[in-house]
Amino acid sequence: MIFNLAKIDDLNISEKTIFKAIYQYKSISRNDLVKYSNQTPSRVYRLLNSLVDQDLVIETKEKHNSSGRPFISYTINPDSFYILGAYITWDFFSIGLCTFDGKILDATEPIRFQQETPQDVVTYFKREIERFLEVHEIPTEKVLGLGISVPGPINQDKGIMWNEYHKINEHWNIIPIRDLLEIEIGIPITIDNLVNAALFGEVQRGSISLNSNTSAAYILFDRGVGSAFFTPGLLTKGQEFSGQLGHTIVKLDGNRCVCGKNGCLETYISINSLISRMKNRLVNLKGEDKMAVSTQLQQIEMMVEDNVNSLDFQEIVQSVVIALGNFIHLFQPETVIYGGRIVDFCPSLIMESIDQIKQKMDISKNIQFRKSSFDNNLLISGSAITVLEENFHVSIPFPYK
Repeated sequence: MIFNLAKIDDLNISEKTIFKAIYQYKSISRNDLVKYSNQTPSRVYRLLNSLVDQDLVIETKEKHNSSGRPFISYTINPDSFYILGAYITWDFFSIGLCTFDGKILDATEPIRFQQETPQDVVTYFKREIERFLEVHEIPTEKVLGLGISVPGPINQDKGIMWNEYHKINEHWNIIPIRDLLEIEIGIPITIDNLVNAALFGEVQRGSISLNSNTSAAYILFDRGVGSAFFTPGLLTKGQEFSGQLGHTIVKLDGNRCVCGKNGCLETYISINSLISRMKNRLVNLKGEDKMAVSTQLQQIEMMVEDNVNSLDFQEIVQSVVIALGNFIHLFQPETVIYGGRIVDFCPSLIMESIDQIKQKMDISKNIQFRKSSFDNNLLISGSAITVLEENFHVSIPFPYK
């Protein structure tokens, strides 16, 4: 597969500045663009005309203003570029084709990992990309790039998956996933953490609005416990401090964690720790892989509901209260979004933890807690949007409201 560079690489700095402003504000007038760009009106008009001529921007004349002149606004042409979004979790992988604003045009169903190697997954992605472009008749020069999200920890600069703590299978250890994809597919690749992609996806869905006065956090409860945090001008990455919520120590003499420390949050609330802790109580469990994870978690949820005051379950809840409560006090997010299979199948554990945080800790009532659907579409659109961060160098590449 041979990709020509997307036209966005041909834009000069001034054109990119105007293009980025239109994208971030969804719809913006010429006068506002002059203020935003700090350039002369005549230069902004020339830049706008150039972007319109290239079919990158749409000019819309609306009702007349008080001066009798039509109000002219500019929006991004959603067909100006297309973005590919893919993800690899501990258990599944998938890929999709998105418009420039992150809306999904086509996507594969999640594929459950068996014994696939990194090369198997890369070959699958290549085949599906070729199908997307053929079916939707999209020229390669309109593809801006591929954004892929993977479990942490990762080396984002070098595009390497470490798989240090929760290995997919024996074929996945230290994987230069970005290089493998670029060599096979020949397209610019952006790699990011799953939790960051989930936060991006929630914004794309309109679940939260990010602006100059907004902060938000995404907490993932799954194989591990991950976090992402956005505040104006800063999106923390999965390998930075806020992204290490799962390895926050909640008990000094606690259980041994995969990271080598004792008492990490993940030893209490991750999928593996919950199943291991409750294994002797799970019915019909003959070996770790004999039942689907969802079935095992559903059984744990029933035990939680029947024994909500038991020592085991209160210990799990207290570990979440300590780690998440301290996270909230430290970062002060206005919105906390939580998702993952533990949220889906063991909601009592999470809701009890949130209730105790609200009751026992001095946390503003203005903080909103929202459940996320950590699903195929969320991760595909969120992964695709990460490509824009790479191209426009913005902290979070979404329309500000």
